[in-house]
Amino acid sequence: MIEFYDLRIWQEAKEVFKTTYMVTRHPCLDNDRYVRLQLRRAAYSVGLNIAEGKGRGTAKQYRQFLLVARGSLEEVHSGFYIAQELFPELQMTPEFEAQIKQLKLSISALIKKLAASN
Repeated sequence: MIEFYDLRIWQEAKEVFKTTYMVTRHPCLDNDRYVRLQLRRAAYSVGLNIAEGKGRGTAKQYRQFLLVARGSLEEVHSGFYIAQELFPELQMTPEFEAQIKQLKLSISALIKKLAASN
């Protein structure tokens, strides 16, 4: 049986979380813990939902958790755009944006594959 940590999308989600964690260590967020914590929680949720869905046992349930994971990823993406307007020194690098976009594509492809198998 394939474990969640063997999944490429879970590995990608882990990398997005690690990058989010590092970027949100920026001193500009020292006085706004809410923004820092919300971005981290949303990024953390992506991988957790991928893992939970994988462990549910049915394609339908897995797909539902992937939809939630994709929503959390959108929250991270949107949150960074808003945060950059409030904290101009907080920059989403092109590499980080590419990471997020690649993970969105990967999750969407798996959602589509699972939907077709039903």
